[in-house]
Amino acid sequence: MKKLAVLTLSLSSLLGSPALGNYGTHEVSGNVMIVGNDNGGLVYDRIREVKRLIADKIEIRVTGRHCYSSCTLYLRSPYTCVAPYTKFGFHGPSLSGKPLEPEAADMWRQAIAAHYPAPLAKWYLSGPAELLVRHRVILGRNLEEHGIKICDNQN
Repeated sequence: MKKLAVLTLSLSSLLGSPALGNYGTHEVSGNVMIVGNDNGGLVYDRIREVKRLIADKIEIRVTGRHCYSSCTLYLRSPYTCVAPYTKFGFHGPSLSGKPLEPEAADMWRQAIAAHYPAPLAKWYLSGPAELLVRHRVILGRNLEEHGIKICDNQN
C-alpha cells in the first residue's frame, strides 16, 4: 500500500496545476508564437498547451538560445520550426530532480515520447529518457534528421 501511495503522490506532483504559468519567454503575434529561452516546466501543463496550439494552428518558432525539458514538447506540433543554433535539452522524468518509482518513470518516459514525432521519440527513448541530473543537448540544426523543420530566416 505504501508503494501505491508514493506512486500516486509522484504522479499527482508531476501532473501539476493548470494555474501555473510559463517557464520561459514567449511572444504571441497573430497566429505565431515565438519561444525564447525556456527552462521547461510541468509536463502535463505543456502537453495541454501544445494540444491547444495545434488545434488553433498556431505556428511555433523556437528561436531562443535554449529550450530545455518540457519546452521540447513544442516539437510535437506540425506547425513548429526551430532555429539552427537553439540548444534543446532532453532528460528523463523526475519529481523535482528526484527519481520516480520505476513503474511511474517508465510510464512517464513513454508518455513523453508519445508527444514527440516518431523519429525523435525513438532517439529520446534510446538514451536521454534515462537521464535525471543532466540534459542531453542537441542543436536545432541536428533535429532536422529527426523530422523537425528548421525556421527560415524571415523571423
